Amino acid sequence: MYNESEIETALTYRNYYIAAKAYQKAEQELLTTIKFTTVREVSTAGNKKYRPAFLNSLTSHGIYYRTPANSKDGKWYFTLPDAKEVTDEDLFS
Repeated sequence: MYNESEIETALTYRNYYIAAKAYQKAEQELLTTIKFTTVREVSTAGNKKYRPAFLNSLTSHGIYYRTPANSKDGKWYFTLPDAKEVTDEDLFS
């Protein structure tokens, strides 16, 4: 028979797993948006959550952000660096 401790541990692990998946999903969606956008600033819903390490990594790559608490409409805002010009040679090689 299983003891109460094992059951509680399993339930706790499940909660952490669900939370981690939510962070991963939000971060992956943002990265996909960044890959395919042509605008300099993108926004996401204010209920999204991002890990501090992820936000730090964005900043270290020149992507700056405003949290929902610091925006008028309660959304996340991400300001991307200027796009670099791609030559025809790079594009078609």
